[in-house]
Amino acid sequence: SRDTEFHLSLRRGMMLRGASRECLNFNFEDSPEGKFFETIVAATGTLEREQNARQVRQKMQARVEQGYAVHAIPPVGYKYVRGQGGGKVLVRNEPLASIVQYALQSFASGHFASQAEMKRYLESQPEFPKSKGGFVRQQKVVQMLRQVIYAGYVSKPGWGVSLREGKHQGLISKATFERNQAILDGRVYAPARKDITPDFPLRGAVH
Repeated sequence: SRDTEFHLSLRRGMMLRGASRECLNFNFEDSPEGKFFETIVAATGTLEREQNARQVRQKMQARVEQGYAVHAIPPVGYKYVRGQGGGKVLVRNEPLASIVQYALQSFASGHFASQAEMKRYLESQPEFPKSKGGFVRQQKVVQMLRQVIYAGYVSKPGWGVSLREGKHQGLISKATFERNQAILDGRVYAPARKDITPDFPLRGAVH
């Protein structure tokens, strides 16, 4: 075990059930000294795990501070390649990059009058990843619109890293990103559509 509290809880549970514990590289003993040593071994494992996690986070934080993205899985439209100075860098991943770029720009310009229209567009693209059943979740649409990385920036507020220009190329401008935020927050409205005619009076209003 690499978690002291879990190890002690598991040990008590096995003792209550009369189960015996065996390990290839450790000899369990029920003596006071044996229990003490077992606890020390479990605590050492916990320390090593937490120290490793801290080191990984510090390295990732340093990368973000330098402008690099550290997503375990790159956002749709990007892929990782090995950078010249080491480490991974985001680059456009076609044709997904162009699909995402068109969707985000169209929402900002009003070509898509709603999130539902953007969702239907993404579902119509064979290359765009979808959920089971061929659908794009509404949450995915909002996540894409809120993702500042598409504007060429990175941030990690939880790690104390403020918004800064990234080392990758954005799919949209910062102005486009900010307009999408304003639309989502209800501070501005998308431009009136020119394709609304008497034949289709509810276009963009019915989802």
